[in-house]
Amino acid sequence: MAASSSARMKLSVLVGIVTMLAVVTVAESRPHHGGDLMSIVGYAPEDLENHDRLIKLFEEWVSKYRKAYASFEEKLHRFEVFKDNLKHIDEINKQVSSYWLGLNAFADLTHDEFKTSYLGLQPQHPRRSSNSFFRYDGVSADELKTMR
Repeated sequence: MAASSSARMKLSVLVGIVTMLAVVTVAESRPHHGGDLMSIVGYAPEDLENHDRLIKLFEEWVSKYRKAYASFEEKLHRFEVFKDNLKHIDEINKQVSSYWLGLNAFADLTHDEFKTSYLGLQPQHPRRSSNSFFRYDGVSADELKTMR
């Protein structure tokens, strides 16, 4: 009887986990709305096959992330980058099943633009110039020993 109760408990936990994963998967496959810049915007494979659907998806994405471009030419360029990124996302999603990629706030940036803007060490304070004031200028080593 104890083994049967333990088995039912394990099955109940497993069903709960599977249900939770199914809900998360369905939720993540749909576009998110809200102000979170890191949330993922979903897409349908059919969006890649139809130019009008791509334009609509791009316009929805632009609205969600409140993007504004300096000119119509810039917006066209960003649309082309967006399409390239979406194709890359779709190709990866077809190959990999352990995670899912989607459109985020950076979908209109090329890989190089993203790297230049967001990766690497950015000094928070400018370095002092060589002629800047040195706190112990003119203090001898002996005097420093006595300051401890």
